[in-house]
This record gives sequence, structure tokens and C-alpha cells, in this order.
Amino acid sequence: MEGRNPFDLLGGFSTDGIDGGLVEEVKRRHGNSQAAVSKQIITVTGTVLEVLKDQNMQPTPTALFAAFVSTLEREQTLNNPEVVAAVCNVLSMAIGRLPDSMLQKKRIPMLSLLNGILGRHRGKPSPVKAALSCISPFLAVANCEPNPAASEAFETVLSFVWDSSPKVRKLVVKGLQQVLAGHRDTASEKETVAAIAKVSIQLLSKPEGAANEAANAPKKQRMEKEDEIRKAVVCSLHLMTCLAQILPLMQGEAVVEICAAVCRLFPLQQELLSLNACDVLKALFASPQQQLAAPVLAKLLKVLIDDVAASNMKVRELSAALCGVLDRGYCKLYKVDKMVCYQELPSAIHHLTQQLAAEHDGVRYAAVQALTSVLANCLDESMVSLAVQSQPDGNKEVSPLVSVVAAVGSCLGPRYQDAQAMALPVVRGLIEKLGREGAPLAEGLVEQLGVVYGALVEAEQEEEASDELRHYLSVGESAIGAAIKHIGPENVLQVLPLNILEGLDGKTEEYRTWLLPLFKKYVKSGSLAFWGSQMLPYARELGNRAAAADAAGQNQLASKCNALERQIWNSLPAFCSWCRDADTAFGECVRSIGGAFNRRSELRHVISQALVRLCSQSCTVLTSHGIRPDLCGYSIPPGLDNPDQNLEESMHTVPSHFTPELAVRTVETLRKHSAEWLQALYNAYISTGPDQRIPLFQAIAAYSRITDPTILAEFFKMILENLIKCMQGGDVVLPSSSDPIETQCTFIELASSIAAGLDDQGIGHLYKAALHTMEVKHVGIQKRAYKLMAYIVNHREEFLAQKLEELVEKMRAGLTTCMSPAKRFRIQCLAPIVRALGSKENPSEEEKEVVRIFVSEILICTNEKSKRAVDEAYKIIVELAEASIEGPEGFIGFLNIVMAGLLTQIPHTVAATVHGLSRLVHKYYGLMHGVSDQLLKTVLLLIRAKSREVDSAVLGFVNVCAMKYHTSSLLALLPEIMDALLVWRDDPKNKHRVKVKMIISRLASKCGFDEVERLIPANFQKQYTYIRKDSRRKDRRRREGTSEVDGEQDGMELDDEMAGSEWAHSKFFSNAGGMTSAGNTRMTGRSKAAPTSVKSGKSGRSRKSESNAFRFGRLVEGGDPMNMLDPSTSRSLAKAAAGMGGGGANRKEEEAPLQLPVNDEGKFLIDEKSLKKEERKENKRKASTMDDSDMDDDVKTHRSGATTKRSGASGISKGSTRSRKTTKSKVNSHHGGQRFKSKKGAGGDNQTGSKVEPFAYWKMDRNLLSRRRGKKASGIKDLDKVVNAVKRGANRAKKMRKD
Repeated sequence: MEGRNPFDLLGGFSTDGIDGGLVEEVKRRHGNSQAAVSKQIITVTGTVLEVLKDQNMQPTPTALFAAFVSTLEREQTLNNPEVVAAVCNVLSMAIGRLPDSMLQKKRIPMLSLLNGILGRHRGKPSPVKAALSCISPFLAVANCEPNPAASEAFETVLSFVWDSSPKVRKLVVKGLQQVLAGHRDTASEKETVAAIAKVSIQLLSKPEGAANEAANAPKKQRMEKEDEIRKAVVCSLHLMTCLAQILPLMQGEAVVEICAAVCRLFPLQQELLSLNACDVLKALFASPQQQLAAPVLAKLLKVLIDDVAASNMKVRELSAALCGVLDRGYCKLYKVDKMVCYQELPSAIHHLTQQLAAEHDGVRYAAVQALTSVLANCLDESMVSLAVQSQPDGNKEVSPLVSVVAAVGSCLGPRYQDAQAMALPVVRGLIEKLGREGAPLAEGLVEQLGVVYGALVEAEQEEEASDELRHYLSVGESAIGAAIKHIGPENVLQVLPLNILEGLDGKTEEYRTWLLPLFKKYVKSGSLAFWGSQMLPYARELGNRAAAADAAGQNQLASKCNALERQIWNSLPAFCSWCRDADTAFGECVRSIGGAFNRRSELRHVISQALVRLCSQSCTVLTSHGIRPDLCGYSIPPGLDNPDQNLEESMHTVPSHFTPELAVRTVETLRKHSAEWLQALYNAYISTGPDQRIPLFQAIAAYSRITDPTILAEFFKMILENLIKCMQGGDVVLPSSSDPIETQCTFIELASSIAAGLDDQGIGHLYKAALHTMEVKHVGIQKRAYKLMAYIVNHREEFLAQKLEELVEKMRAGLTTCMSPAKRFRIQCLAPIVRALGSKENPSEEEKEVVRIFVSEILICTNEKSKRAVDEAYKIIVELAEASIEGPEGFIGFLNIVMAGLLTQIPHTVAATVHGLSRLVHKYYGLMHGVSDQLLKTVLLLIRAKSREVDSAVLGFVNVCAMKYHTSSLLALLPEIMDALLVWRDDPKNKHRVKVKMIISRLASKCGFDEVERLIPANFQKQYTYIRKDSRRKDRRRREGTSEVDGEQDGMELDDEMAGSEWAHSKFFSNAGGMTSAGNTRMTGRSKAAPTSVKSGKSGRSRKSESNAFRFGRLVEGGDPMNMLDPSTSRSLAKAAAGMGGGGANRKEEEAPLQLPVNDEGKFLIDEKSLKKEERKENKRKASTMDDSDMDDDVKTHRSGATTKRSGASGISKGSTRSRKTTKSKVNSHHGGQRFKSKKGAGGDNQTGSKVEPFAYWKMDRNLLSRRRGKKASGIKDLDKVVNAVKRGANRAKKMRKD
């Protein structure tokens, strides 16, 4: 073995897997390491393998184990710590591959051997760690008879719990966990746990004993005893770190004894010991495996509250830690025994609420977290029912839940004023737990909550709301909203009456109008009977008072009453949301609600919303359960452009009380009044303007779904007759409009609104009307006709199958007559036709041609100007692709249909086809195996087309491919991609260079910068170097967690993570300069701002708002940040200080920015000489008007204002020519110190009549930005003169004041 490299010992040796992978593991873990330990391990392993080879023995795990043990037993080996560490390390790998029988057989000899190694090499981390990793598997062997050697070895392992080496302690913990897991539910478990408990109790009692000895020791021995205290504390800390990980695995009385020993550390008043004790208890309570008896756990928690927490409330960190312990402890107690937890819960809540008055925010925050968790996890409906039932009995003993409510209610008192914002979420959580059943218990809590929130509302009205007050209001509203939602508005109003009428009469100052908006927002599962009996009389009285006040000329009172009345009516939809008693209460309220609907046009919006919720929610429940389909119409009502979002959100969660039986009764009740409501809705619809019809349309659509078919047929007949009369030129006049086109549009909308409730015969008549109106060449009529047809073909599949051939012919005929605004609804009609034709097993050639034509038309819609049409086109492409997966030809067949558009000679069609292919690649790249590479090659051939529209589409396609394709595919196609991209590197019009750079950057990030650099030509190397540096800079910022965005970020840049999951076509296929297809959004990653001016690039806000931004010399809210380096800013501030506006009445439009030439690399070429000449000319022109513009600001401003007032109703200033000239000069002039310069050559500044104080002016110099000291010094060479002049002036003024 001499002279050989130790790392070569394993190089050519193969065990063919006989060793169980031991040699390979040694190679993997130590083969590439240069550490001495690794070299030793390689040497030991190679030597053992050579010995086995010489003896013709197979290197099985058992043979390797025996060889390693034999090596370890030698005295020469035992005396060498490095060799012992190496052998034990390899031995631990071999032990893991031994069968259980071998472990049990060799258990006692190995424990004796390893125990001797631990005793011999104590204090040497390397051999100790290696031996500990070997001894744990033998100690973990279960079902073994007790043996002194095993007990001695286990005690030795326990003695390393407080070792000075952290790695040794970590291995001990790991070993103990392995031992406890191996002995679980065996006869040896009790003995193992008892041994750990014995050592733990002894060690945990040492700090107290050492402290007592130090207290009684003489002064000479005091220092020695204090050292013993430190050692005892350190050992206890190490032990508790271990117990936090192993105590949850232990069972029996020993766990209780250890907990008692841990709790005895708290009276020592040592914060570090107490915190570690908290960690041990928290880990014990959090473990799902540990099951302490409920009485024991309750007693332990009581000790923590009464003794530990009460004596340590002023210790910040310990108080916070105890809050967490109590949280875990009571949650554990609830799981063990609910009723014991219910009885003990008040003491925990009272203690935690007291912590809200703590001085430190950390303690208050921990208390809030614990309160929220305990209330959420330790209270249930059975406890609430028990507390409510025990209230009327007159028991002297207070229910535990009543005590809990009182404790939480005290958080809203003045003692906890600083923490009320933190306590309000706790109040909200308790109210949610109490619910409607616990409303009697929550009366006092709701009353206190109302006082707090009412005070917050008054504070907001009296003063400007700060951020703190807004947050306070937000959490307060959430709490009072929870009371309205879970306890019920009727129960809230019993405690917090509105007192609106009393407040208007001056009888009380405590009227709670702030409840009305909260009813609209938070009421759910309310009572319509309550609204009709309690809220509706309020609304009537307020309406009467408003009318009387208006008649008496009390406009302010009338306005207030009207506003309150509207707020009450606005709460009606909320009370109708999942209404509990609509089946009985709707008939009682229908006359009042219907009368208000007919008389009051301003209330129709909210009443329509209420009807929609009553109808739609009942139908949703019936449809989901498949009950009584005859009550819910034939399909879902047509979608709206602006649906009720609150309704949409509430559809996802159906309350438990809203059963199918209740839904059936509600629908039957609504049906009884369908004729009256449809007629009322019809009359309101035709008398309302088009811009206010959406809620009425929604109400008609929802009500027609549940209307009796006979009544609906009569209603449809009336609408259809009027529609036919309009189409024939008949005299049908609407109250809202006399335009025949508008009338025809109205009846088409009405016909489409009731389509959900029509049978097949009615749909047939509606279909014929839609076919006829689709041919009308008017935008409004055609758009509504296609919308109606789209609803029919998408929701009536059987009817579509019957009319498929006729519909195909009509759609082909309408290809040339359809107007652009109707395209969105036309392609919605085409989608189900394509699906129906594509699902046929053996379609004819003509049908295949129809599919290609219609798919091509859908693709062309991706080039429409309307964003909605474009979005709809991409959506339909995905839907058709999804349907084709299950079709006869599969996804590849649909892909071929789409690719057919590439063969046309029309650039517009080719570009649209590329858009569609990009969407398919983005969504279904995983289904394109075998064709994806060829597809990219085919599209790249189009890059040399003469159409920039096609070129832009191809670049967007490459952008998508660079994002979605696998790296291996991109590497194979990289030469072709780069050849195509670099065609536009010298684009003279700078249309595509930004896109090309962005795509190259993405390719380099994915394929590697070196791979891409090989394909970069020499004349593009500078740009590529910049791309590489920019990518590194962004990566560095990303690693540092910086959220800054580069000011010169590429317009086409799109975050890969976002683009990989969402489709953003406007960012893939943008026009030049980073503009979207709509032409109004920058793709720079910045937030959306106001539209920018084409000339100046400044925000498109009005001039009036710009001038108002400088009111009182500061920027008002809503203005842009001031550029303090701009001279015009100083001028505007000076005017504001003088009491003038920021801008004149005749202010001229901003001048165009400076146009500079650009070189081949896209950089500006700046000629400083020419710029200086232009600057000198401009300064001469400004100097000629400086005197007029600077000296007469006040006079001219007042003169301009007077002229504006005299201009009359036109509002246009007709001032003199001189005033207009001076306005022009004021806008363009720089504001320096010339206005204060003396005219007669005298020293000092001149005080003008503008009331602006003279100031020192020092011109900025570019040399200040230089890194060279000489140039920077030249930039400030005149600053000392300015400063000295100011000092002299100040001293002179001071002297004059003294005189």
C-alpha cells in the first residue's frame, strides 16, 4: 500500500452493488475532498476492500462491518483519534445496511466497544461524533432484555447532552430521537424514558441548588460558587434545547415530572432559563403525538398563569413567550377535552387581555395573536349553545363564555386605549364565533364596539384623517361589519338603534347614520321582513320630511333626508342576498317595493339588484342540486357588460340555511308576481336612457328565467310585435327616444333579455328576428343582433344542431357585411359552429373549408382595434384548441388548420395567423412534440417579408418561443433564430431594434451568453456587450432584493415568471417604441399614469390643474413631484410666495423636445459647439424681455385677471398685445438673480414691488459631477463669493437692527 495515492484505492474497485452502495457513498461524500478526515476515510475503506479481496471474500455489508469492527478493536487503532474517527464514520455507513438480526446479535459487544471509545476520547469532537453516529442504531434496537452494558452506554450518551461542541449535541439529539422512535410502544420504552427523566430532573435542579449554596457560602467561596452557578445554567440550557426536540416523543408520568422540573426554573428570575423553558413547553403542547391527561394539562396551564405569568408581567420577552405557550397549551387542551378547556378558558383570556396594556408593542402583538388563535380554536357552537341555555336559569355562577365576552369587551375600555386598534380584530373573531345564536351574549360587546366606532367616525369628520386614523377606521369597520354579518342587523339595531328621526328633531346627539352604509356592505342572510317592518318605515318618514323641507325652502335639511333615505334603500339588495324569509316576506313587501319602483326612477337601480339576487341565488341552488329544472328556465341568462360583482362573489358560498326547499318556495313566491314585475320592468326599460339600462336588463333577464312559460310567452309576443313593427318602419315611439334606430335597438335588447326563459318555439322566433337584423347595415342594430345570435348558438346546442346548415350559409354571407364593432359577437357565433363541424367523424370537404374560413376570420380578429375583440379572439382560439384535443383529428389537426393562413399572400392574414400560433405555443407547447421545431423554422422564413406587420408578429412569436421552448430545442435552432433576428439590427426606422435586443437578451439568459456570442457579428458586438452587462446588473439587483426598475428599461421587457403563466398579447406584439396594440400603454413595467403629450412628453393634465399644483408655494395633493433643477419651478414658487398663480391665462403650449441625431448604435450625437451657439441666441432673446417679465409681475398678473373678468361669458382673455408678449417671455425665461440687480451700478440688491425677498443665486456647473478633484474644485470656485456676500449682508442687517 505504500507509495499509492489514497484516492486511487477506490478508483478501479467495483463491488457490483454487493456492498449495498457503501463504496459509492464513500466516493460521493469524500472522493473529491482534500480534507485529512476524508483522505483517512478513503484509505481505511480501500485497505479493508483490499484485505477482503486478498481473502477472496465478497464485500457484503456484513463482511465490511466485521472488517471495520476488527480494525476498530485493535489497540493501535483505539489510541489514534484520527483513525478512530475515520473507521467509525465508515462503520456508521455499514451499520445502516445491516439486517435487524445482525444489529440485535452484535448489540452488546458493539455498545461496550463504542462506550469505551466515548470514554477514552471525551473532549475530542471528531472521534466522539463518529462514535455517536454508530452507537445510536444499537441503542434503538427494540425488544431486548435489560443489560448493564446497554444502560451504561445510554447514560454515556446522555452525558454528552451538555457537551461544549454544538455538533456533538446535535448528534446526541438525533440519536435520542432515533432511540425513542425505536422503543415506542415496546417494553423498553418506560426504562428509556425514565433514564432521560432522571438525568433531566437532576440537571434542571442544579441551578437552584447552586444558587442556594452560593447564597449560604462565605465571601471567600462566593466567586467559586458563582462559577458553579454559571456551569449549572449552561448545562440546563443545553438540556432544554435537547428536551424541546425529544420531549414530544416521550410518554408516561416521566413527562409530567420533567415539566414540573422545567416550571421550577421560572422562580429563579433568570430570563434566559425562563425563555428556554417556554420553548420546551411550547414544543410539548404543539406536538400531535404527545397526549397529556386533561387534568394534568389544565393544572400545568393554571400554574403558568397564576404563578409564572403573574410574577413576570414586566419582563418583555418572557411575557411574549408565555403568550405563545398559553396559545399552544389551550389549543392542546381543547383537543384533549373540550369541556375542561371551556371551564379553564376564562383565566387564559383574562390574562391575555391584561397583556394588551403592556408597555411594549411586542408583548401586545403576541397577546393579540394568542387571543385570536385561542378564540378561533377553542370555541365552538356547542359552547355557545350551552352558555345561552344557562343564562335564563338565574344561576349565580357566571358562565365561562360570559366571562370570556366580558374580558374581551374590556379591551375596548379606556385602559387599553393605546392597543384598541390591535384589539378590534380579536373582538371581530369573538363575534364571528358567537353568531346569531350568541347574540344575547354579545349585547354589551356590540354596544362598546358601537361607541368606539362612532367616536372614530366623528374624529374623521372633525379633522383631516391621518394614516393611523384610517387604519383604525378600517379595523373598526371590519369589527362592526362582522357583528352585522354574523349576529344579524336586527340584533345590532336592538343594541345600537339608528336614532335618525330623534337626531333630526334634536332630541339626541347620538344618531348612528354610519350604520346604513355598513348594512349595504356587510348584511348577508338577512331578513326581508325585518327590512320591510323596520327600515322601510324609516325611509318613508325621511322621504316625507324631505318633501316637506323642500317645500319650506330648507334645502340643507331636504338634502340630508334624501341622502339618508337613499342609504336605506341601498341596503335592500344586501337584505335580499341569501334571504332567510323571502318565501313569506316578499309577498308582504311587494306592494311597497313595487310602488317605489314605479314612482321613483332613482330607486330602480337598487330594486333591480334586489330582484336579481332573489332570482339568481335561488336558481343557483336549484341548478346545483338538480331540483325542479322547470323553475329555472332553459339556460343561464345572457351575460352583462357590467355585472353585479357583489352577486358574483356571493354565488361561490351558499349558506347552510339556504336549502333547496327554501329556494323552491322562494321561486314559487316570486312567480306569483312575475306578470306585474315584468310589465313594470318593461315600462321602466323603455323610459330609461341607454346608459342607465344595465340593472334593468339584468333584472328582466333574471326574472324571466323563473317566470311561468305562459306569462313569458305573452310578454315575448308583445316585444316581438313591436320589434317587427319597428323593422317594417312602423310608428313605435319610446318615452326615452323618438329615434327609430334607437327604438329598434331597444326591442332587440328586450328580446335578448328574456331568451333564458323561452322554449324552443320562442327561440325559433327569436332566431329569425336575429337573422333579419344581422343584415341591417347599422352599427348598433348589427352589434345587438350578433350578440343575440351568439347567446342562442352558445346556450341552445340542440337548436344549433337543427339550424346548423342554414346558420353556416348566413354566417358566410355576413362575412363581408359585418361591421368592425360587431366582430366580437360575430366570432362568438362562429366558435360553436366550428366546434359542431369539427366534432363530426367524417366531415365533407365543404365543411372542412367552412371550418378553415371561420377559423381564419377568428384569427384575423386578433388584429382588431378593439381590445375586447382581440381578447375574445384569443379566448376562442384556446377554447377551439381545447375542444380539438378530444376531437377526431386531435390538436395537431387544429394546428394545421391554423397554419393554413401562412400560405396566403395577404400580410394582414399572415400576421393574424402568427398571432394565433403564438397563443397556441404559449398554451399548448407540451402537445407540440415533433412539430414545434419545424413550426419555428417555418415562421422564421417570414421575417424577410416586406410587411412590417408580419415582421412584428414574427418577432412576437420568437419572443414566445424563447420563453416556452426547452433549452435543448432553442440551442438546436439558435443559428437560424439569430440569423432571422439580426436582419433588423440596422433597422433605419428603429421599429424593431428594441424587440430584437430584448429577445436576444432572453435567449442569452436561457441558452447561455457564450452560446449566443458565437453567432453575434462584429458590428453588433457593442450592443451585445451592453445586453450582457445589463443582464448581470439586473441579476445582481434581483439577488439583493432590489425592486428598482431601470429608467432605460426596454419597452418590450416582460417578466419571465409572469409571462410564463399569463398571456399578454399586447406586450408580445407591440408597435414601435414599446406601445401596445391599442397604442396607449408603455411596456416599461411602470405603473399606469396619465396619458402623455405627443409633443412634450408631459402628463396630459389640464393647464388649470398644473397651475393649481403650486398653490401657496407647495405642491397640492394629486400634483406631480417638482423638479427643483428646472428654473421654471423656482419662478412658479416665487409667484406663489407673492400671492400669484402658477400659470397665466394665456399660457402657450410646451415646446417640442430637442431633436438630436442618432448614430448606428442608437446613441445620441451631441455637438456642444452648436448647442452653445443656440444657447447664446436664446439668452440674448430672453435678456431683451427680462426687465418686463421680472419687474412687473404683480401689475401684469392683476391686469390679466381684470381683463379675464371683463371678457364676459366666453371666458377667453382678450388682454393687450403687450400682456400676451410678456406671458410668453415669462414662460420661456430662466429665473435668476437679475431681477434684483441694481440699475444704477450701486452695490447690494434691489427690493422690488413683488414682495419677494432677494436671494443669492449660484449657477450649477457640470464640473461638480466630475470625479477629478481639480474639475470639482473649479465647479465651486465662485461659491465662496456667494456665501461671503450673504454673510456680509446678514451682518449688516443685524447691525442696522441694533442701531
